[in-house]
Amino acid sequence: MTYLFLTLHLFGSWTILDMGGNLSGMNMNGVVVADGRNDGVNRVYAASFDGHVYEFTWSGTSWSMLDLGQIGRALDGIAAGYGRNDDTIRIYAAERAHPLGHLFELTYIGTGWRVDTVGFGLQEMRLIAIGTGRNDNIRRVYATNFDGHVYEFTWTGFEWQRLDVGFIGPYMCDIEVADGRNDGVLRLYTSNHGPPTGHVFEITWQDNHYVATEVGNGNSLMCALDVGKARNDGINRIYAGNHDHRVYEFSYQQGQWNSEVIIEGNDVFDCATVGQIGTDSLYYVFATNFNSHLYQMEWQDSTWLTHNMGSAGTGFILLTIADGRNDNILRVYASSMDGHVYEFTYNPEDVSESFSDNVRPKLKTYLTADGVLLEANLMSPTSWNLSIFSVDGRLITSFSGNSNDGNIRILWNGDSYHRNRAISGVYILRLVSSTGMTLSRKSIIIDGP
Repeated sequence: MTYLFLTLHLFGSWTILDMGGNLSGMNMNGVVVADGRNDGVNRVYAASFDGHVYEFTWSGTSWSMLDLGQIGRALDGIAAGYGRNDDTIRIYAAERAHPLGHLFELTYIGTGWRVDTVGFGLQEMRLIAIGTGRNDNIRRVYATNFDGHVYEFTWTGFEWQRLDVGFIGPYMCDIEVADGRNDGVLRLYTSNHGPPTGHVFEITWQDNHYVATEVGNGNSLMCALDVGKARNDGINRIYAGNHDHRVYEFSYQQGQWNSEVIIEGNDVFDCATVGQIGTDSLYYVFATNFNSHLYQMEWQDSTWLTHNMGSAGTGFILLTIADGRNDNILRVYASSMDGHVYEFTYNPEDVSESFSDNVRPKLKTYLTADGVLLEANLMSPTSWNLSIFSVDGRLITSFSGNSNDGNIRILWNGDSYHRNRAISGVYILRLVSSTGMTLSRKSIIIDGP
């Protein structure tokens, strides 16, 4: 006898808006939302490979873009915050240029923007974080560099003081300041490209110096990361995109770091970010992909569910989640290789208004004498593909077809492509529809008499 347990979750839809972009067509890289002018109004700021920083303001009906001018030779990361520990929010931009990539500070002075140089690294400056990495209530600015080092910049009241945190790994990429171990201690979490494989590192301030240890690795370049409570259990974990087409989750448990793949796609995941959306109180993981799509991952009932949020541009790079329109609604803002910034707005009403509580897209399973019967009702015409994977990522079998009314009926006899009987264990089922919905679920198969 074979028993299969499976349930699926329904997501809402997303509206994508092109906010505009540079005239050069060069990559728009870092993106951040902040009250950069200190006037109580959030705006979106983006750094571009053309060396410019762009400011986007919502008028109430549309987005307007202002070019703040050429700041450096080519820009990558961008951040905003109280880097000088005063009452002024400033914008910080990293110069991705070789040699001597710089870190710049932009301050709005009422009539325009003042640009100051914070410091430099030996090669390309990459991404930026602002925080109290020493746990001393003093904010500092941290930046990664392709020279393999992390740099800490402290404002003394008169000048910027640079500390070389040390060589961490080849080609450093992202950095965050967070409580990754859930012990109340803030640490630096960084990623690097390798070679041969990219890693996530943890850097702790102790005994008046920084100590770096390895958290984990992927199979290719490790990219942008974030730390957050994406499982909605009050526990911080690390999430990082990788060029091996995966997003990784790193959890600190019982004195060691453990890793898990939460999504595997068909192209590079360049960024993973944790955040809330709309007015929802739940946290999710969002990831950019070079295939021009964004993905939303939700932890539910011991598994990760994935939703394709839609596509735009020519490949997404970095993203942030914030109230960019000043209407108390959290939206996703993503930078693209086409030089534009895109806004993603969540539409939960597409779910609540279209379906009653007892009439929703669903997938049910039944045990029969011939195997497991899977019946799905996606409520609308669609083509679909259902793949069954082992937990180590091996494709066991798949089914595909078209449905004129959204109803799907599959009989699986438990055989793989190679006509081997599936053994007891945990399997991953992934249902993809032509409407852009991707639903994943861990399932348990038990063989018995």
